[in-house]
Amino acid sequence: MAIANTSGAMQNARVDSAVSTVSSQLRLARMVAISMRRNVLVTIDTDPSGPGNVQHINYQVVAANGEPEQPVQTAELPSGIQFIVETGVPDTPMQFGNSAAISFSSNSSTDNSQMQFTPLGAFTDGNGDVLNGTIFIGAPDTPNTARAVTVLGGVGSVQRYTWSGANWAQ
Repeated sequence: MAIANTSGAMQNARVDSAVSTVSSQLRLARMVAISMRRNVLVTIDTDPSGPGNVQHINYQVVAANGEPEQPVQTAELPSGIQFIVETGVPDTPMQFGNSAAISFSSNSSTDNSQMQFTPLGAFTDGNGDVLNGTIFIGAPDTPNTARAVTVLGGVGSVQRYTWSGANWAQ
C-alpha cells in the first residue's frame, strides 16, 4: 500500500514540476519581451513519440533588423508527463476551450503556429491578434494528475490550475 501511495505522490510531483516549468517559461518569455522591447516567440513540442519521448516549451527573442538570430531557450517536461487533455476532465474556469492539449484562439483565428509575447506584454498570434488559451498537462490516462496553465492574452496573465477530481483550483 505504501508503494502505491509513493508512486502516486511521485507522479503528482512530476506533474507539478511540469506545470511549474510551463508557467515559468511563459512568464519569463513575457518578461524578456517587455524588458528587451522585442517580440518573443513561444513554441511547444507536443510529439510524445519524438526523441526520448520528451516534450518541450521553448521561447526565442525575435531579432531586430541587422541583429544576429537569438538562441532558443528550451525547457523539458519531466519523463512520463505530456501536454494532454485527460478524458472526463472539463475545461478550466477561464473557459478558453479544451478541444486540444494546446488550445489557443483569437477572435479571428485558431492558428497556433505563431504564438508570441509582444513588447507590451500581450500574447498574440502572428497577425497581432490577441490569443487566449490553455495548455493542459498530465500523466496519460491518469485524470487525477490533470493540470492546466491559462494565458489571458490581452495582458499576458499566466495562471496555474490543478484538477482536484471535482473542480479546478488555482
